[in-house]
Amino acid sequence: MEFSFAKKMVFRALSENSRASISEIAGMAKCSRVTASRLVSQVEKEFGLVYTLDLNLQALGLWQLHVIALNFAKMPSEDVLRSKFANDTTAQLVAMTKGDFDLLVIAVSKSGSAYMRWETELAYSLAEYKPQLRPSQIAFMHIGFIPIDNALLETLEPGKGLDSLDKQILLELNKNSRIQYRELAKKLQANENTVRYRFSRLARAGIINAFTAIATKPPISYSIAMFVNYTFAPGTEQRAKKAREIYMGVGEPLQVQNNFNLLAPSSGSYRFFTIETFEDEKEALEKGVGMQKRVFKEDRPVVTYAHIEKLIKGMLPIRNIDIAKHYNVVRWED
Repeated sequence: MEFSFAKKMVFRALSENSRASISEIAGMAKCSRVTASRLVSQVEKEFGLVYTLDLNLQALGLWQLHVIALNFAKMPSEDVLRSKFANDTTAQLVAMTKGDFDLLVIAVSKSGSAYMRWETELAYSLAEYKPQLRPSQIAFMHIGFIPIDNALLETLEPGKGLDSLDKQILLELNKNSRIQYRELAKKLQANENTVRYRFSRLARAGIINAFTAIATKPPISYSIAMFVNYTFAPGTEQRAKKAREIYMGVGEPLQVQNNFNLLAPSSGSYRFFTIETFEDEKEALEKGVGMQKRVFKEDRPVVTYAHIEKLIKGMLPIRNIDIAKHYNVVRWED
């Protein structure tokens, strides 16, 4: 399916700043305000947009971000998994997968000990299915974020300069980061000027990395989760820079959405973790799995991947952002 430049840019504008005004969106999309308003409504409906927050987890005291690949001797049913994770505030994304592993879980916790208690309980609760867990801790994100469930944010105690009103504002923004000040004030039964002030203070405090939008019905929807291990050889850093150029889409035309949704170095069972989305399995193998094997051939990459077939909990961070602008290169600076 072909999409106009204007529609692609509307999705990009909302992905990069979900609070952008219609005038700002029209400027990016090079169209009139009337056309921009119409396209926003179309993209919201067609792509299933959810306006949410990219949160600074450390600023909220959430220091541990783990990704776990699970294999089972006998696969639990969808109903069993939904029941298991329904009230789990640690697991932020749970997906049934098909490939080298059966289940993908991304978990957020306040400490290493809290995470270990949760992981142990997870293994015990699924013991009848004989799970094998391969966890890794995410070091940081080159690109992407994990949408955080409000159930986890509800457990956070006021502190770090946040009071109960700040917390309520954060919860509402996490549900709809495009909400207007007047509506937000009405929901919270608070003065609009007070809400505006608290909103600005939250934005300045570093708790919110970005106001963003994700597509829950993306036009391109064959998503894979991939883990990679390497045997490092001389020249690895140069090869990593080559991979970065590919991720950034250097020389590529504007797409309707990003292929590379989340890119994260990790420690533990694997060295690198990604969530990527393509047209189909063939493209995923060529541009996703195949790219790792081609670029890092000398490092003998071992790629473990699976197709994300069904989400049990959470949302995939599928967006359209300027990766070259937002790529976190802190580890690769000269």
